[in-house]
Amino acid sequence: MGRSAVLLPAPYGRSCRQYRSTVARVLGVLDLKAVAGWAATTFIVWWAIMNPADVGHLAANVAVFMSNAKAGVGAFVAST
Repeated sequence: MGRSAVLLPAPYGRSCRQYRSTVARVLGVLDLKAVAGWAATTFIVWWAIMNPADVGHLAANVAVFMSNAKAGVGAFVAST
């Protein structure tokens, strides 16, 4: 069986093939990548609202990391 093999019951007298194609059309409308992106965005916003101090620490750590990366790349370029 291939990837499209879905074991679903066929309600209301429809054949399994008709039911699977209907389910595939409905699920095809829901782009999994978009749903995952919105879920991640929602979680990050919720986390930022619930933990503002942690967001500040995270931003400071990112700034320190970027500063260190800049210094490291500068030292590498200067040594070549």
